Amino acid sequence: MSSTVRFSPLAIYFQDMSRRLDACECVWFGNRTIEADGTVSYTMPGVRFGFRVSGTCRVDVKMDTGGNFFKINLTSIGEKELVYDLNMHSVTSDGTLEWVRVASNLDPAKTYDITIIKKTEPELKSILSRYDPVRVKRVRAASGGIFHDVSPKQFFYPSGYIEVIGDSDACGFGVNGAISSTMNIFSIDGADEDCLKAWGSCLARRLGFGDSVVCTAWSGKGIARNAPMCGDACIPELWFKHHSTTEDELPKCIAILAGGNDFIDENYPGREEFIARFSELFFMIRKIRGQAVPIYVFQCGASCCSSAGSPSEHPENDVWAKESCQLLDEFTRDAVNACGGETQRIYYHQIQTKLDLATDYATMMHWSVSGQDKISSAMFQFISSLGDSNGFYRSMKRQTYSIHSNAMTTYYDIYKPITEDRSQSW
Repeated sequence: MSSTVRFSPLAIYFQDMSRRLDACECVWFGNRTIEADGTVSYTMPGVRFGFRVSGTCRVDVKMDTGGNFFKINLTSIGEKELVYDLNMHSVTSDGTLEWVRVASNLDPAKTYDITIIKKTEPELKSILSRYDPVRVKRVRAASGGIFHDVSPKQFFYPSGYIEVIGDSDACGFGVNGAISSTMNIFSIDGADEDCLKAWGSCLARRLGFGDSVVCTAWSGKGIARNAPMCGDACIPELWFKHHSTTEDELPKCIAILAGGNDFIDENYPGREEFIARFSELFFMIRKIRGQAVPIYVFQCGASCCSSAGSPSEHPENDVWAKESCQLLDEFTRDAVNACGGETQRIYYHQIQTKLDLATDYATMMHWSVSGQDKISSAMFQFISSLGDSNGFYRSMKRQTYSIHSNAMTTYYDIYKPITEDRSQSW
């Protein structure tokens, strides 16, 4: 006798977005998503959604993966152990919504937490990326399945989280790939990208927050100017458009490593232009995050910079890499000082760690897993050296919205009206 499929009232949570939809038809929304045609769409790396379920042997999600790659974490409640951890292949990439099996062979007597994490970056509309936004519509469990109500904070960031702002390095671009030249575009493979192995996630784990990271990062993007073929919108505009505003708590800290793409060629911004754009980012962060959250700004010296040199030449021997790293250091230091520096809890540090050419570099001379880890280690050492001045602060901030729902429907769809216009530029 074949089993029937039961569609339960949905208790589904989106980390970064404080999203909750349950049988009471109550929902908390953030703003890292776009809602249209009854689906939730998102682009940023590391965005995740999850749910707690019991009484079932399998769970499916109706979604369009957009050609992205994902990680699925499944934990059995009570046992507190990872049952399996796997990559979900990009099963849908043509814009259609299809049922994707995210868990199978479950024990109906047990309760599970299931989290689906986007490992890849936003779409770039360029040769650097082949990804489209992810769209999620419904979740279903096999007969007898029950979705449980837990708080988003408990589910995704029980100890707090950090916020990361960056470029391809924060996306984990090519982190799992073999070392290749900066110009070898044919070495790009989406399966090699993993933001969970990037410096932001490594730093969060070192600081004691696990994988609790809200990441705004995009390959090719700069502070004032982008790499060729990477569009016009720079990091300040992108952060404003995609920042998350409705978490139960503010981030414990904000870490920024960006600006290298501004100096990818000789068409780099002048000092005043760079300082002005970095200052815009700082002021937006302070306006939205408040004054209490410490901001740590990092740049790399030529001994450890990314996207420079070649498989046969260390970046520190690259004349342009050394010159651009020096300019980036000077411009960033001036920008931090122009915004008040440590008096405004903005701390700057240039990382001078010496990376090994053979082991610490990967696709297109981006950092490998070991390179990312060494960079995060240098960040952690700097933050730790500040002592009490780097304290993490807490703020209880929550917004609530109502949800439109059809009480007669069998499926519980994800939907909300647009509540904030982020189309404007700064």
